[in-house]
Amino acid sequence: MLRLTRWIGVLGIVAISSGCGKDDNNDKPKLFDLTYSIQENEGLELAAASVSGTGKVAFEAGLAPSSESSRNLTFELSLEDGGRLDVISFADAQLNNGLVVSLSRTGSVVTLTAEGAEGAKLIPLELTDAAAPFVFSVDIHNQENATQSHVLAWLNSKEAPVEESAYLLNDEEIVAGKGTFLALGLTKAKVEKLELSDAKSTLE
Repeated sequence: MLRLTRWIGVLGIVAISSGCGKDDNNDKPKLFDLTYSIQENEGLELAAASVSGTGKVAFEAGLAPSSESSRNLTFELSLEDGGRLDVISFADAQLNNGLVVSLSRTGSVVTLTAEGAEGAKLIPLELTDAAAPFVFSVDIHNQENATQSHVLAWLNSKEAPVEESAYLLNDEEIVAGKGTFLALGLTKAKVEKLELSDAKSTLE
């Protein structure tokens, strides 16, 4: 009986030790399979694979090991009239000093905005229905030099176009981000898909 008691005690210690090594991230809420935190909430609605309303969501994992990296972000989204989605990439831990690409809707017009070295780039999107969901993909080659990034954007697929004329944006002078973090700022917007991957385009 004494030997059996000792074995039960040893097994109990092993079980407790195993529990101490549990990954706390398993218990954290996930959005698009990424752990996140809500930075601003003015009526956000969240599910495992969608976020809508107005507010800001930050993702805990960095986009890349360093700010001098390249990534692709592909979204499926929709915008209400007056809606906006700010994609804040390569920001610092306070979500400042990031590279921001925005999509905004006024009536039947959706506009892509990115901050260039000589001011904002404003590009209207050719959409059949501005209220309907659409796929938007962007490659960000952050800090190709100390202050600028190469950004390429396109519609309808996460796979990059072959022809240069098919790109909404192909600009090597977009103001670079200074960190590795990602956040989404929503105003009357809905994001139903977000996929992160290596950059897709082969354009130089």
